[in-house]
Amino acid sequence: MSTGIKLANPDLCVFAVGGDGDGLAIGGGHLPHIIRRNVDVNYILFDNSIYGLTKGQPSPSSQRGLKTKASPQGSFEEPLNATLMALSYGATFVARLFAGDPDSITAAIMEGVRHKGFSFFHVYTTCLTFDKQFKTWDHLKSWVHPLPEGYGPTDRKAAIMQVLDDDFSMGILYNKKP
Repeated sequence: MSTGIKLANPDLCVFAVGGDGDGLAIGGGHLPHIIRRNVDVNYILFDNSIYGLTKGQPSPSSQRGLKTKASPQGSFEEPLNATLMALSYGATFVARLFAGDPDSITAAIMEGVRHKGFSFFHVYTTCLTFDKQFKTWDHLKSWVHPLPEGYGPTDRKAAIMQVLDDDFSMGILYNKKP
């Protein structure tokens, strides 16, 4: 839908917003195509690694072994990494952010909006009801940290390596300049 909106009115600043369940599961087939077309859309994916609205089943980004009512033996699937997927598909702007840091989110979104092309914002958050790994904001906050000092977001391969090496570094990972 966001592609159609942008094509119908190219002057609009278009945002699409979703969660890890809809963005990586049922709607996951849309992500590679909007990225490869480099449609000038801003996509915010809120990732709490759980289906919070449907009583806490594991989502596509849940850690292997996560035990819930729906998976009492633990989730047996490897989690999807939305940031790595966006980079692998060729997104031209990719940021990984922490929902508990609104100033960083605001700065990244402003930069992403100025970027001409597809902008992907992977926002780590928690489900205070069902999250078994990061039970509180403070617990998740203790894991996340800024990108390394001197990190430059212009090298896609370096961004992919950063994501592979450190799943909790936050900031603008990649920004392909025209």
